[in-house]
Amino acid sequence: MISRRYRAHRRLWREGEDVNVTSLLYAIGYETRSRFIADHSIAPSEDSLAIEYSSNRTLSFQVNKEQAERKKHLIVSDEGSALDTTVSAFLDRQLDMGRPIVLGVDVSAMNRSIMATVLLAACERLRSGDRLVILYSPAKFRKPSLDLLPLRTFGPVHPDLTGALGDPSRNRSIVIGLGYEYGVSLNVLDSHEPDMSFVFRPVGFDPRFLESMEEANFGFDFGERNYEVIDYNLDDIPRLVGTLDGLFLSAKHSTNITCVPFGPKIFSAACIFTAALHRPDVSVLRYSLSDLVDPNDVEADGSIVGCEIEFLNQKPRLPQHDHSDQ
Repeated sequence: MISRRYRAHRRLWREGEDVNVTSLLYAIGYETRSRFIADHSIAPSEDSLAIEYSSNRTLSFQVNKEQAERKKHLIVSDEGSALDTTVSAFLDRQLDMGRPIVLGVDVSAMNRSIMATVLLAACERLRSGDRLVILYSPAKFRKPSLDLLPLRTFGPVHPDLTGALGDPSRNRSIVIGLGYEYGVSLNVLDSHEPDMSFVFRPVGFDPRFLESMEEANFGFDFGERNYEVIDYNLDDIPRLVGTLDGLFLSAKHSTNITCVPFGPKIFSAACIFTAALHRPDVSVLRYSLSDLVDPNDVEADGSIVGCEIEFLNQKPRLPQHDHSDQ
């Protein structure tokens, strides 16, 4: 159970600035941007762990892997039990060094299951005074497809985030993040039929993203249902964490809560972290879309956003938030 008090700081790096972490965990994906943060990290090679995918090894994947090899980063496959074992051993080695840890986790190319594995392992191990820096590289704008793709499968992002078997007489709430997948948010809401929906809408650095998102989500009109649209800014993730934390705290005693984090990966990371604080009262689901459309390469827009979480000794129920800039 993760129940420690924390303090969250806002972090923003502009193009060309180094990311000052003592160690780094990231994924080798098929997008060009999946290597962007690793390129700007000052973590030593022996303290950098790259997770390579066993599928979708296309587009920029080989270039990204070759770069990780040139940097002499430790590389582990996402298959089987190797990931859990290697991530745990990597974190334990950092702890054994006897110095405060500033662990960077780049979620830009992580799927939600890998993200949950890494973040849960980090949160369980980091000590008072250590820092977890959740990093995200926003993409350059590229107009998304408006093809209506069916949902294939869904399930919990991690066994520890399945939630508890709730009282069927309790109300059901859903926390959903909006993305550019055409019609998906409405499909999920119709499938779950929640009593209350909290719809989180990202506000980024390029207004064209919001325009495309509005088109993919039917003008943010979700019909005759109880819902609230909540905006969050990509450059202020601590405020998002605090909003989710407060929402879970106020609702979990009378409501069964389910998270479905579509949209930017940093929203998924915020959901996973805050759900872990409140487990087993919050479940986090991962949906898979039909793979009828070929993947597209994505470039980084040049900035890096992040949320630095410092763990504290005290264990009261409410977090402190420090929105200071770096």
